[in-house]
Amino acid sequence: MKQAPILSALAAATLLFSASCNNKSGSSGMMIPKNAAFVVHIDNESLSSKLTWKEIQATEWFKQMSSEADDSMAKKLLADPASAGINTKEDLVFFVQKRGATGVAVFEGSVSDAGSFEKFNHHMLKQRGEGGKTEKDGDMQFIKMGDNAVATWEGDKFTYVVEANMFDAANRISYDDDGNQKPRKKFGPDSLKEVAKGLNDLDSDESLSDDERFAGLLKEDGDVHLWMNSEEYYNALSGSMMSVMSMMKLSTLFKDNISATTLSFDNGQITVKSKQYMSDEMENLMKKHSSKDVNTALINRIPSQNVIGVMACNYPAEGVKDMFKMIGVDGMVNSFLGRSGLSMDDFIKAFNGDMLISVSDLTMKKETETFPGMDYSYTRTKPDMKVLFALSVKDKPTFDRLIGMATEDFKDDPSFNKEVSYKVGNEWFAAGNDAAYVDKFLAGGNSNVAFASKISGHPFGMYVDIQKILASAKSAGDENAAGIDESMKMWQDVVITGGDFKDGYMTSEMVINMVDKKTNALKQLNSYADKMAAAMKKNRHREMEDMPAIDTAIVPPPPAVH
Repeated sequence: MKQAPILSALAAATLLFSASCNNKSGSSGMMIPKNAAFVVHIDNESLSSKLTWKEIQATEWFKQMSSEADDSMAKKLLADPASAGINTKEDLVFFVQKRGATGVAVFEGSVSDAGSFEKFNHHMLKQRGEGGKTEKDGDMQFIKMGDNAVATWEGDKFTYVVEANMFDAANRISYDDDGNQKPRKKFGPDSLKEVAKGLNDLDSDESLSDDERFAGLLKEDGDVHLWMNSEEYYNALSGSMMSVMSMMKLSTLFKDNISATTLSFDNGQITVKSKQYMSDEMENLMKKHSSKDVNTALINRIPSQNVIGVMACNYPAEGVKDMFKMIGVDGMVNSFLGRSGLSMDDFIKAFNGDMLISVSDLTMKKETETFPGMDYSYTRTKPDMKVLFALSVKDKPTFDRLIGMATEDFKDDPSFNKEVSYKVGNEWFAAGNDAAYVDKFLAGGNSNVAFASKISGHPFGMYVDIQKILASAKSAGDENAAGIDESMKMWQDVVITGGDFKDGYMTSEMVINMVDKKTNALKQLNSYADKMAAAMKKNRHREMEDMPAIDTAIVPPPPAVH
């Protein structure tokens, strides 16, 4: 209980926000190895321009947390996060890296006051009931934080290194030849200290900052930058998972696969933009089989004005075949199709590349259910909606054969035949839980939905109407009505587009839109968290009032203790 406010204050201050910052460190001083599997870079200058610590302190949830803090260090941190000795005017970095049989998680930043930083870490140890001392190794000072972490600082830089064995499941549980479980290999604090020391001495050619793709990511305007190296993560796997992936050549998908993402809290929206880099083999495949853009006519073909979610994409069937060959599963697929006298070539002949999934007309219905063999029933609220799945058809006779094979296993299942309706037209195959709805889609039409233009014009598009989902929940008389009301004032919809390939990478973008278009998203999230905390508190209070009083005639008081 005592430690939680300290951690909350430090995390909130250093990882998400900072108190009015005017300097920007950019990539200078970052000590990130080139083979880091996952990296988070936090731009404190950008974040602090959008939300100050004083604004956070003004919220009721923060005031309550401050009042409940029963530790002097916690109170001090909540009043001024910089009192931990961490320089909140400089950027922060977190990364995960495979090391030997396990891995490490590293948190880096700048020290504003070495004495305060040292005092803070000793206080953390004390709160955990542990002791420790400050030691030196050359110019680096360090404190062992238990048996699986170390805090170090040298000059104006600090580094926390923590053992992170999420990579290697086989390392967590392994057995010797006699079937006895072996102790897990792990880093001790001395080894973790050496990791920190190595980072301080990291050569430029071993640093991720030397990678022009990472350098380009940091130049993107945004509040948080995320770097994911799928190849390094794949190489860190072991045991049966790696063997299966190697057999099927799935590693080809991960080779040179880098995701570079920028997160921004803009006015009225949260924006996530990504670039996906890939291997030469994957790049050649993307160039050979270019996708077509999803068009508005396809989106407007959905026979409803009450769409709550839709996903549409295009990828040529020839590309799917070459992808299967590349990862070594083409033989398996042909063997499966061969049971019905089909092959991958039939799939290419039948499928035209477009796919659509939509959910619409969401309502909440109350149903009464009775327990079998019992004189007891209850009422529950259940969502009801129309679901549609559609694929574009190139050759109807061949597609008929594919559908026949796919549904063969369900032909004797009455629930499947009752709940799923499907038909193959000359241009489209459609399936759904409403036969009339399927027929309307196949017949064509133009619903002229407002969001069609937002997700068309790219090979992939997705839309979620948060307002309609929340309105349906509210209509059902949800007990958390106050929370739903606050959410309806906050969230509008989600728009995702992607699949565009150029200059050796694929781009995508996700935009979470808010109702208030004038205020930046970080300020809105701060206010929303405060209002939701109040709504939850009000709901808990109401539940306590609704609890029946205990009848002491039925439940007598405990006997007196003499």
